[in-house]
Amino acid sequence: MPIDAYLPFLSDSAKARLRLNNVPTGLESPVLPAFNYPSYLRVLDMDEFYDEITKWVANKRLAQATQFDTNSYAISQQAASEDDSSPKLYRLSIDTRRLGKIWCDMVVSILSPEISSTDTHHPVPIPSCFSHIEQFEFKGEGDETDDEFEDMLLAISQFSKNVKILKIASCSRCLLQPLVDLIESQQGISELMLNNIRIVGTSIFEAIARHKKTLTHAEFHRCTFIDCKPMTALASCTKLESLIFARSGVSGELLAPLGSPSSSITQLSRLVLLDIYPSNGDEAEWINLAQQVNAILRRTGKTIRELRTNLHLTYFPHFVDTIISDCPNLLIIEMDIQNIAQIPGIVKLLRSCKHLQTFRVSIDGYTHSNYTVADDLIHEFAQIILPSLRRLEVRKWKISKQGLLFKCLISMKAPVRYLS
Repeated sequence: MPIDAYLPFLSDSAKARLRLNNVPTGLESPVLPAFNYPSYLRVLDMDEFYDEITKWVANKRLAQATQFDTNSYAISQQAASEDDSSPKLYRLSIDTRRLGKIWCDMVVSILSPEISSTDTHHPVPIPSCFSHIEQFEFKGEGDETDDEFEDMLLAISQFSKNVKILKIASCSRCLLQPLVDLIESQQGISELMLNNIRIVGTSIFEAIARHKKTLTHAEFHRCTFIDCKPMTALASCTKLESLIFARSGVSGELLAPLGSPSSSITQLSRLVLLDIYPSNGDEAEWINLAQQVNAILRRTGKTIRELRTNLHLTYFPHFVDTIISDCPNLLIIEMDIQNIAQIPGIVKLLRSCKHLQTFRVSIDGYTHSNYTVADDLIHEFAQIILPSLRRLEVRKWKISKQGLLFKCLISMKAPVRYLS
């Protein structure tokens, strides 16, 4: 949670008492985000800080609510919004896993539209800096933050309409509708990252469809999809450049629109598929998932520059061949190999990559008897001519003669990291 978001609202004496008078604000710069300052958190009394903010909220609301009637308040707010000297908060990040629910209480108390007041004639002013938020991140875990999480999304959706980067993590037990409402309320989201979200039905994808002309990055990490229809909405995003599915149960049916000829995805340059698996795990679902992944590569392969995957090639038998035939412009490849028998296919892939600059590989499944085979394959790598290669990273590669590997690396003439 950014402490400096509150600094403009604290008196100098309050800052001194809280030992916050030397904290850099970062409010005016989108490059220097208002974020956590661990060095100050170590000496900050959270209860005192919360009391100061609560006190400011009460005084600020009461003072301003008695100063303006409805019309003059609207005029003053418009003037304030046009004042470039007013503090602006571009990035709001809250991690309740580290700092506790008190942070949620503070932000919600500032943003909440619910005010206990006998005077209902005057609108309640909301700090103008929150209307400029362009990046909103929330990380929480457990039932105790569920209500605060939902209140937070409600507040942001009402008072921050210009969020371009939205990251929500570890709220799998929370209601989905507040998140859907937040996505729908924004003018144009460019980056959407969901982590550990339980996605039920089609509402969230319908909300994503509202940003089909602005969304460039979509990431689903540890998400579960229940009763979801095919991702037609995601396939309609004309500017999508980066797509990530990681540790998520997805079906071939769900992904089918992404590789369909009618898909509007024409600029995809980064594709990440890590630990994806069909929801029920039977053989037919694996086959269907493999077919749809290959269809995505065939549909978008010419524009893909970066490919990261640890797909088990036993379940995706034609994956490498599809990359070779349909992804001619790859610059970065990162792969996990589960079986030494799969390495010849990777050698074939490397031979086909004319523009490759970075290759990262992690190889498991070796035993002592495999060393001779690995040594032979090192000779294969040494024969590959990759004039464009600038970076090679090898993880968990066990061979009997280390000198062979370094001879191979030298022959490639690339700045190399060898990670055993």
